[in-house]
Amino acid sequence: MNLRRALCLCLVVGIATACVFFARKNKQEVTIRWTEINYLVQDYFSPPSATNLMLGSSSIARLVSEKYLDPACGAWTNRGVGSSTIKDTLRYLRLTKANESMNKVILYLGENDLATGTDFQTVLARYKTLLQALSDKYKNATVNIVPVKPSLSRMSTWATFQSLNQRIEELSESHEKLVFHNPEWMDVYRNGSDHETHPWFLSDGVHLTHAGYLAFAEPINKACTNQ
Repeated sequence: MNLRRALCLCLVVGIATACVFFARKNKQEVTIRWTEINYLVQDYFSPPSATNLMLGSSSIARLVSEKYLDPACGAWTNRGVGSSTIKDTLRYLRLTKANESMNKVILYLGENDLATGTDFQTVLARYKTLLQALSDKYKNATVNIVPVKPSLSRMSTWATFQSLNQRIEELSESHEKLVFHNPEWMDVYRNGSDHETHPWFLSDGVHLTHAGYLAFAEPINKACTNQ
């Protein structure tokens, strides 16, 4: 093992120890941190060859690229972490390596932040910081933003979800490398929450079904095939 790899390993072990120490009272937080650490170890010691990246919470973690994303989009590395927030993804981005060959990024974040009570302005500010971090880390990549979905079990937060979606969509209009998508399930915001007429969500009212992921991927696939 050369010196650089040894130093990287020491860094990762140090981060792991610190993360678990500070998060030891929260099992969910420990799971998030360990998943991030696993990703960082892979990034440094077995770098993925794919030049496309998926980032976000469980909606990304459960997204099987080979099943839902068109081969025209290319190969993907999935760095989704269940229950994660913008803050978690920012931490990962600050520790992983820059990659100027990165071509596309799919981003799904913000839902857990708002659903767990983080105030809107804080979430918006963190989202903007995240987009800048992506631009700095992956200078040539197009960031495909998937809006916060209308999770049926989180109807009380729909108005805030929509406000965030609107602000991020407005922001994307002034940035060439940001593409804001509108999957079919966004119609739930307009048409109500009748579960029988909206087959996109599992019984928990949060996670996506097969139909939900088809809708999730459709605008991204169109963007790839139209390039």
